[in-house]
Amino acid sequence: MSFFSDLKAINKVVFKKTNESYSKNIFLIPMLGLYIVAYAIFSYLLGITVGRLGSAGGFLAGIIGWFFSCYMISDYLTHLENAVNGFKFKFSEIGKNYMRYFMPALTATAIPNIIVSLFMALTRIPVPSFLILFFYLVYATPEVIYQKDLDRLEIFAYGHNFIKENWQHWLLINGILGMICIGLYMLMSRFVLVPLMGALVTMPELLNVIIFSIVQAVLSGIPLLYYLIYRGYIFKILSVSSRRKREYMRNIYGK
Repeated sequence: MSFFSDLKAINKVVFKKTNESYSKNIFLIPMLGLYIVAYAIFSYLLGITVGRLGSAGGFLAGIIGWFFSCYMISDYLTHLENAVNGFKFKFSEIGKNYMRYFMPALTATAIPNIIVSLFMALTRIPVPSFLILFFYLVYATPEVIYQKDLDRLEIFAYGHNFIKENWQHWLLINGILGMICIGLYMLMSRFVLVPLMGALVTMPELLNVIIFSIVQAVLSGIPLLYYLIYRGYIFKILSVSSRRKREYMRNIYGK
C-alpha cells in the first residue's frame, strides 16, 4: 500500500470521528473563551498590582500567571481527552480536573521556553514567539500529555520518537490544517479583531480586555477545537500502529 493510500485511509476514519466528536463537544469553544478571558483578566490584575513592584514584581507576576495558565491547561486537556475518547462534554466537569495534568503541563510549557530564553541570552538573537507555538504543533505535546501516562521529561522523549516514526503522516496533514487555522485567524484579525480594537479604545481598560478576549477566543476557538480533536484522533492511530500493521488489518477486515 502506498503512502498516499494509507494517508487517505487514515484520514477518512479520522475526519469522520472528528466531525462526530466536534458536534458533541461544541461547548468546548465557549469554555476555551472562558479560560482565555479568565487568564487575560488575571494577567491584567497581576500587571497593575504585583507587576508594578519593579523587575522582581514583574518576574513574580510572570511566574504566578504561568502557574495559573497551567491549571487551566490541565483542566482543558482533560476535556479534550474525553472528546477524543468519544465522550460528550459535561458542564458539571468544568474546573474539576485542574490538577490532573498540571505537572506535565508545567514541564511541557517550561522547558522549551527556558531553552529559547537561554538561546536568546547567549546569542543575542531574538526568537519569534510563533516558533514556540510551532514546536507544540510539531511535537504533538498536548496529545502526548493526555494520552500517555508519562513522567516529566518522558513527554519529550516520547514526542521525539513519535515524530521520528510518523513524520510523513503527522507533519503533512498538520502543516495543511495548521496553515488553514492561521489563515482563518489572520482573516478574523483583519476584519473583526482590528476594527473591534479601535471601537473599544474609549472603554475602560479592563472592560476592553474582557470584550476583546471573549471575541478573540470564540472566533479562534471554532477552527482550533476541530484541529485539536483531529490531532488527538490521528495521534491515537499513529502511536499504536505502523503502515504495515494498518495494511494487514485492512486486508483482513476490508477497512
